[in-house]
Amino acid sequence: MNTFTQHPHPHPTLVRAPGKKNLSKGGKPRFGMILCMVLLAMLGIFGKAHAGSNPVITLVGDSGLSDTIKLEQGYTYTDPGYSASSTTYGNLTNLVVVTCRQVGSPSKITFNNLVPATYIFSYDVTDPSSNMAPTQYRVIRVTADKTPPDLIVATPITYDFEVTKTLISPFPIPAVVSAKDLVDGDLSGSVTNDASKITSNILGTYTITYTVTDLSGNTATVYRYVNIIDTIAPVIKLKGSNPLYV
Repeated sequence: MNTFTQHPHPHPTLVRAPGKKNLSKGGKPRFGMILCMVLLAMLGIFGKAHAGSNPVITLVGDSGLSDTIKLEQGYTYTDPGYSASSTTYGNLTNLVVVTCRQVGSPSKITFNNLVPATYIFSYDVTDPSSNMAPTQYRVIRVTADKTPPDLIVATPITYDFEVTKTLISPFPIPAVVSAKDLVDGDLSGSVTNDASKITSNILGTYTITYTVTDLSGNTATVYRYVNIIDTIAPVIKLKGSNPLYV
């Protein structure tokens, strides 16, 4: 242990304890000790400055646990955008980690726009010095499917059909091109029509109704119109000679 003794000289001298070497000469600290003190001071200064330079995440549009973005089931969700930066490292957006979970569950999941639920997106970023930004949140609520399938039927919308002597069944009608639903996918095979009511041997205008309903009860309807017409003039056949001379 090093001890100080009173000395008449104005500068006290550090006296070596038994088994120890003197840490100074003539009362002056050695250069190595001074350098260590300076380095420690510098580290303390920089450490304090760096501790206050946590990155910041900024979300575009509605954000926070009190704001909710509503998305109907089946529609595509596109993140409005975000950015992250720090005074020390500048732009850190490419380091942002986005995770998702359903309300009421701590487990991380993949966002699913086909499952109605409330989802919380968490945005986090850590800079190269392990400083973390305060987590930012965005709430997305996927609502029940209210959109009917997209039903496409071939054209024309209205067409003419020559009357027939006898009933034609099935009656030829425009084909179903497609029936696609955002949630249930291809429903072309589920399309129905009422073309069986058309009587091809009776003049008139008939409406053909095409219908398809998705699993959520949303119905799409398309109409086509057919006119049963008679454009063929009757033919008169005369018996006997023509012309007939009397």
